[in-house]
Amino acid sequence: MVSRLHRKARTVIAGGMAAAILTGGILAAPGVVQAARPPVPLLAAFSGSASFTGPSTSGFTGSGYATLMGRISTTGAAAVTGVVDTPCAGGLANTNVETMTAASGDRLTITSSDVACPIGTGRYHGTGRWTVTGGTGRFEGATGQGLLDGISDFAAGTFSVVVVGAVVLGR
Repeated sequence: MVSRLHRKARTVIAGGMAAAILTGGILAAPGVVQAARPPVPLLAAFSGSASFTGPSTSGFTGSGYATLMGRISTTGAAAVTGVVDTPCAGGLANTNVETMTAASGDRLTITSSDVACPIGTGRYHGTGRWTVTGGTGRFEGATGQGLLDGISDFAAGTFSVVVVGAVVLGR
């Protein structure tokens, strides 16, 4: 699953997403990604285990690769905030907090507002927008934003995610 998502992520970047991010295009609202330091593209792909942790919450543990970080381990949690019919019937609006940890121990935490669309029994395809909400080491004080695309298969206990966007390093 990750290799398919890696190809998808490379296609998005090759299609001009990185240029749009760096020039304040589709992902950068005025004043959001402006700093003395230029934004740096972030592309991450990771996968692992997914499980329900409560009636409306789920947890994720995985690994993968991220630009700026190299090999990463990940932990995440999602909480359903409502049921919506846009962009899909029976979609689950949710808030997802994901922390990526580099081999150095530096961490980058992003929070996304997603909609998970049912695509089968216990399977969801989620898309949303993320912002940087925390960091340690070289990511302390970082800001940034982007898009998230992932699939969770709770029947199989797996997930895979691609994150694309830009980060302004705080240090």
